[in-house]
Amino acid sequence: LLKAENQEKLATILKYHVLPKALLVAAEPPAHRVERAATLAGPEVQFARTGNTLKVNGATVTVRNIECSNGVIQVIDAVLLPPE
Repeated sequence: LLKAENQEKLATILKYHVLPKALLVAAEPPAHRVERAATLAGPEVQFARTGNTLKVNGATVTVRNIECSNGVIQVIDAVLLPPE
């Protein structure tokens, strides 16, 4: 992915990890809930909450709500790949 010919693909993967608006995760989410959100790459990601566990397309959110000057970071345990 670091080769020049893959630059667009890498940019798409990175944009697939970014939502156009901040998403804060509640400390105690509802018992079970599924939501979708469009990414900067275009395709949606799916958030699934079960108990206190939040998953994004199957990746578990390990650290929640790191507030930054330009948004909020949710740390996940995997790389998300956009649909082909």
